[in-house]
Amino acid sequence: TDGESIIAVGGIMGAENSGIKEDTKDVLLEVAHFDHVRIRRSRKNLGINTESSYRFERGVDPENNLYVMERLVELIQKLSGGIATEGVVDVIARKVERKKILVRKERVEKILGKKMENGEIERIFKGLEISFERVEKGWEVLPPSFRPDLEREIDLIEEIGRIHGYDKIPSQPLSRLSDTIGWDDWRIFRRDLEELMKAHGFDQVVTFSFVDSEKVEKVGLMDETVKLLNPISSDLDVMRPSLFYSLMDVLSGNYKRQNKNVKLFEIGKVFSKKGKNIVEVEKLGAIAVGLENPEDYTDRRNVSFYSLKGVIDDIFERMGVNARYIPSKLKGFFDMRTAKITVGDEEIGFLGMVDPDVLDMYDVKDEVYFFEINLETLYRLRERGPKYEPTPKFPYIRRDVSFLVPFGFESSRVIEELKRVGKDLVEKVGVSDVYKGKGIPQDHISVTFYVIFRSKDRTLTDDEVNDLFQKMVESVEKNLAIKKRY
Repeated sequence: TDGESIIAVGGIMGAENSGIKEDTKDVLLEVAHFDHVRIRRSRKNLGINTESSYRFERGVDPENNLYVMERLVELIQKLSGGIATEGVVDVIARKVERKKILVRKERVEKILGKKMENGEIERIFKGLEISFERVEKGWEVLPPSFRPDLEREIDLIEEIGRIHGYDKIPSQPLSRLSDTIGWDDWRIFRRDLEELMKAHGFDQVVTFSFVDSEKVEKVGLMDETVKLLNPISSDLDVMRPSLFYSLMDVLSGNYKRQNKNVKLFEIGKVFSKKGKNIVEVEKLGAIAVGLENPEDYTDRRNVSFYSLKGVIDDIFERMGVNARYIPSKLKGFFDMRTAKITVGDEEIGFLGMVDPDVLDMYDVKDEVYFFEINLETLYRLRERGPKYEPTPKFPYIRRDVSFLVPFGFESSRVIEELKRVGKDLVEKVGVSDVYKGKGIPQDHISVTFYVIFRSKDRTLTDDEVNDLFQKMVESVEKNLAIKKRY
């Protein structure tokens, strides 16, 4: 300032009242040195880019002010006939001290990977106007004031290599052994999942972690999102709270280009808020639309809730995890075809059919199914290594039974009840058929269950199995309030 008003933003730009005009006669010349860190900070805060700031924030010579002043006066006198007054005022607020740096010859040769002669290194120092003095381990050097970038030993070694010529430095393989013995458990776990998903016919994609906040709000899968302060695009302004949004965008893009048989998966981070903290969780997401097996013209099945459930079941079986599917309601998904996935008391993911209203937003007309699994939870709950099961010594006996169950009834409840009553003699229980048609009430379906009986120490008799099976069926009818069909 001049004591009353601002005449310049030092090192960045002068004010209008400090400019040269046609009627200007007297000029006060100032040559200054500014701290490069402060210049850069001020320039960013003000949003001003000038030639002055460009030079000062990269560092200028703090010791050549007098030379620059004399040269400037000389040019004004020669080119415009100016007359210089006598005297120069030199104000040093803080002298910039140059520090000496030890450059070790052993270190130079180790970094560059070749032997260097003392004379060659000293020739390079002289050419760069670097003062030096020989010491026991190498050289004690003093960089010139016009090279503020030379602050450490490694900076000087880089200059030696640059002037000597990187093309003269021979290429050599690294001799250092790896600290690790291979992939860690987490990377193997992720790789195995990727290979399993590919084996089920899914294509892997890698997408942005940024998604459109408008779509997140309309779908409503998550209530609170992590907003970006400086998004790269207006439609990529929040961190994804679920892999659904990224995968749905890719599926929609394929569908619009007439690729209507799509099966995709991604392993990536999702982001949420927990209080004031931002939480990152790695998850597996998969989405599918169209034919189950488009390459087989005899297979006209479309992907369904159960085809994706089969993929999840295969994952859990290989990980040694027993999961349960609980019907639930999730925003953005069809109520009657959506389930939360739990392991014990812990929720690990969800599976569902995308709501048709959401599909309209993405211009998709066919049924779309999606699932998402928390990989960090699955990794923690998995069994390490497969369990060995010896070949059974005794034969099994199978029994089947059909129950009339109302819409919305969980078949898993029947399976659990049959296992509970049968105890150790029951090896496996499952669903073998689902029927709706003649003789079935309008709001019911017929579900047929199979039970495999086997003993580990003897051959079971038909009478023994029949008695136990009868008790199991009666227990289901009594405790679950459903009726046996046959």
